[in-house]
Amino acid sequence: MMKSVNNSDTWIEKLFLILILLAAAAFRIPAAMNLSLSNDELSALNTAWIEPLSQMIRQGVYIDVHPAGLQVFLHYYVRLIGDDPFIFRLPFVLAGLFSVFLIYIIGKKWFGSYTGLLAAAFFSVFQYAILYSLFARPYSMGLMFSLLSAYAWSHIILNVSESKVRLKWWILFVLSMLACTHIHYFSLVFAASLGILGMFLVKKKEYPFYILSGLIILAGIIPEVKVFYEQLKDGDIGGWLPYPESDFILQFMFNSVNDSHLILILIYFLLIPGLISAFYLKAFGRYHFFALYLFLFSFLLAYLYSILRHPVIQYSTLFFTFPFLLLLVSDMIVLVSRSRLYRSVVMIIVLAAGASSTLDGKGLFTKTHYGVFEDVADKISEWENEKGKENVLVLVNVINPAYMNYYLDRIGGDVNVDFWKVEGPGDLLKLKISLEKSESKYFCVAWSNSKFPPEILNISRHYFPNLSDKKLFFNSAAYLFSKSASSTDAAPLLIRRYNHIHSSWMKIQSDESNNETDSAFTAVNETEFILGYKEKIGSLSLSPFNVFHAVAEFNLPDTTAEVNLVVSIDSLGIPVDYHSFRLEDFNHEPGTWQHIFLSRFIRNEFPEDYELNVYFWNKTAAAFNVRKFEIRLEEADDPYISR
Repeated sequence: MMKSVNNSDTWIEKLFLILILLAAAAFRIPAAMNLSLSNDELSALNTAWIEPLSQMIRQGVYIDVHPAGLQVFLHYYVRLIGDDPFIFRLPFVLAGLFSVFLIYIIGKKWFGSYTGLLAAAFFSVFQYAILYSLFARPYSMGLMFSLLSAYAWSHIILNVSESKVRLKWWILFVLSMLACTHIHYFSLVFAASLGILGMFLVKKKEYPFYILSGLIILAGIIPEVKVFYEQLKDGDIGGWLPYPESDFILQFMFNSVNDSHLILILIYFLLIPGLISAFYLKAFGRYHFFALYLFLFSFLLAYLYSILRHPVIQYSTLFFTFPFLLLLVSDMIVLVSRSRLYRSVVMIIVLAAGASSTLDGKGLFTKTHYGVFEDVADKISEWENEKGKENVLVLVNVINPAYMNYYLDRIGGDVNVDFWKVEGPGDLLKLKISLEKSESKYFCVAWSNSKFPPEILNISRHYFPNLSDKKLFFNSAAYLFSKSASSTDAAPLLIRRYNHIHSSWMKIQSDESNNETDSAFTAVNETEFILGYKEKIGSLSLSPFNVFHAVAEFNLPDTTAEVNLVVSIDSLGIPVDYHSFRLEDFNHEPGTWQHIFLSRFIRNEFPEDYELNVYFWNKTAAAFNVRKFEIRLEEADDPYISR
């Protein structure tokens, strides 16, 4: 077995191992205690409370995209231990910490002490590894058992010191591989790749035991076959994710080092001499092949499946094999010099640079990196207490109200939510009617990790014109609108008000927008596309992320008419981005003056010669009236920025 460095358990090796484990714990434990549970964690927690177990499998696992094993564990765990956020995460935090140690001992066995230490150091302080090590999801458990199976596999396949493999390694191998098959489909993929590799390497005298182990593992998968079959009834596994870009692997590697160009340059600076040294010394051995094979097997399977069938690949998919990429990179860095001083300095640099980048650059404890619930719940409660519950209407958009209620109940104070999951036209109409009649002074709008139609903001501003406060998070936010308080809004990029509307395209300057009139435009029957606004994208001075709002007061007596208010971005007259609502969806009192609201988030990613186009599409050539047609273009809050 090739060794890159002296493997003796020196005091410096033990010191670095203790330092690495302390660093890993120093990030993971406080993060698990202080960061909000994510949407997926709350989903798992909510599912875990379903009784009985068989019902939980039907209602919670069959509609999921993971094997049943972990959810079964949580079903019993929360009943025995409880569902406090930190207690809920604790097994996963411990699994993540143990994984750091397993990376070290596998690296030591395959390459040498410093390779194992350096790979463990990388894994201990960078945010990608930290977050997936603490989430109460399949990742850290799946990783721990993947590494345990690899460690036991190493003793079975690479055994040179004993004439016969000890029974304990066979038992650990089988149990760990079985656990992999029940936790995540890509920890199962890892187990398969490891098992296949072993078939070409196992000694002849151990071959019957290896085959028997494989048969036991295959038999253990049988309960998951029914689960997988039921999950496929709703469509192929995957498909809700975007297709991966051609440089996905480069994006993943960049993300794994905190999206830091400085860290990336540092690694390249250390890695390139190592690659040259490895080539010059002919140091590429079978362990490098093992590490590369295990990483690429999962990556290529996920990537090709995502390209050829349905998207399944995301950064978390590669978490189970990520340590083997780290081992490969770390050994190349270690090969540069046998000097203990060089290797110690590199270790310190990686720990210091990674920790600094995670704390300051990524803001692990100061920014949000996924849709949060606790922080949003805190703002709702704070505003209700500050303004008086009787004065505040509350709207919350989440996938499942139970997720937000988990934190609202923990806060206490009997927070009342008036509107849940306002998503489609029918929901928006109910919201509009309620706000029209409301005598409340304030309207709180909050959301996390769910659909959030911008029409909610449009309607809110119509009836509660001033934005009193807001708090933004990643993929989540809370807004407080009021009827009278001063507004914190920035000036809109564009505002056009058409109080007297003509059948031709119009462009009225902002200073003409205060001309009040009771005149209205009547659509003539033969006109299909009428009214509106048209402007080149290049003339709009767009911010990176924008929201377009349109409000029209209309009168449509005909309940069978089909009239759409449309906003589109066109290229040579062909829509490339299109959004519309039917007037019928807001026509709850036909023959009276009512409002329709239409909004669209717009990123500044369209060519300047594309056109923003706003119009009415009168499909049935119906007669209807329109007055007080207003459009607004404003800088919006990009939900996918860590704050």
